[in-house]
Amino acid sequence: MNKILKKWEIIGFIFVVALGSLGHFLYEWTGQNALVGKFFAANESTWEHLKLLFFPYVIFMIIQWFCIGKNYKGFALAKLIGVLSGMAMIVIIFYTYTGVIGTSNDFFNIVIFVVSSAFAFYVSFRLLSGGGMKATLKTFSLITFLLVGILFVTFTANPPQINLFKDPVTGNYGTQNISDAAGYENYEMKLF
Repeated sequence: MNKILKKWEIIGFIFVVALGSLGHFLYEWTGQNALVGKFFAANESTWEHLKLLFFPYVIFMIIQWFCIGKNYKGFALAKLIGVLSGMAMIVIIFYTYTGVIGTSNDFFNIVIFVVSSAFAFYVSFRLLSGGGMKATLKTFSLITFLLVGILFVTFTANPPQINLFKDPVTGNYGTQNISDAAGYENYEMKLF
């Protein structure tokens, strides 16, 4: 059963990296469609880039649940811990390395996304293959997924005014005045 789970986690990793990478550009490609901006990166802030892991991960988790997830005790909790671990890794590594070298590097940012996505699936695989998860936390896990999703949607339009939510290119927060930013329409989208 672990071989099947391992294959699913590898496929999930590929799915998340592919959809997350595509999702980085969707908001711009759709003419800054508000609905697209709720679920994919609407600017270059770190917060918006966490969506690139979270929402593709949730989509794949739902597919995985219907195919094999019911066979694993604590599936939802393992997946929640996995995605939160991956998102935490993005934040920790990004702010650590930019704090040390003083600037952001596109290549490193892509590597951070890929490594953090792999870490999210590794964590969930280890938890599920160990068999020690509590099935009783399913409701808690699903509610937490829902709350995180609501936070992403809410903070896209109304973000707190802290650096996690600040677009380093425009200096704006969320989707506020995004098209008014000087030079934004000519800016080539980058991962972080």
